[in-house]
Amino acid sequence: MSVQQDLRTVLRNSVESSHSSSVAVTNSKVIGLDDLTALVIITTREASSPNSSAERTRTIVSKTIDGGVTWQETLNTDLGSFDAGKLFFVDENHFWMITQWQIAGTFPTLYWTSNFGATWQESDAINEFLRAKGHNTVSFVEEIRFRNFDEGIVITRGVSDSEDDIYFLQTTDGGKSWEEIPEIPHWYFAVKGWHWEHSQSWKIDEKASDSIAVVKIVSAFPKILKHE
Repeated sequence: MSVQQDLRTVLRNSVESSHSSSVAVTNSKVIGLDDLTALVIITTREASSPNSSAERTRTIVSKTIDGGVTWQETLNTDLGSFDAGKLFFVDENHFWMITQWQIAGTFPTLYWTSNFGATWQESDAINEFLRAKGHNTVSFVEEIRFRNFDEGIVITRGVSDSEDDIYFLQTTDGGKSWEEIPEIPHWYFAVKGWHWEHSQSWKIDEKASDSIAVVKIVSAFPKILKHE
């Protein structure tokens, strides 16, 4: 766990151990809980040079509890990039996130938190299920919804012989394990997640060519986090 520092320093330190020479931010999202508490979630592209093919994608989560004055890294994973459309909140503290590898496939990894991103748990169960079904090249999570803290549904898609196979997976233990079910239960279509952009005072501004700003405060981080 990193110490609390300004946002630029935290994110630069987050990629310092990368073996790639070039690390650039490709996607970012800020989620505000209240005026003091927020998360910044970013995806980075790591490559040998700015113009070369990506070697990996990374997801980094940083949290502030003092209005953005200081930040602390709470998640740093090179298992893919997050998709803002795959964030699902049961309430303001409990939510799930999918990262998907974007190089020669998109194998999904599930992360969840019960304390608004202060700590995370990780599961490769969905990826393992898809591999067991023979999807060793391309697979996706299409949708994720939870009925409560324990019961959730994931719709997955795998490519096999140029055809798409759709699977419905269910968890009853908060995402630790999953099993295939034949059809989606009725509750899936009725459930709605908590409105996770609760605090509208936190926004991302990416207009500048060389930096990304968290608008609520005078805080920004560079688009190029590492370049050797």
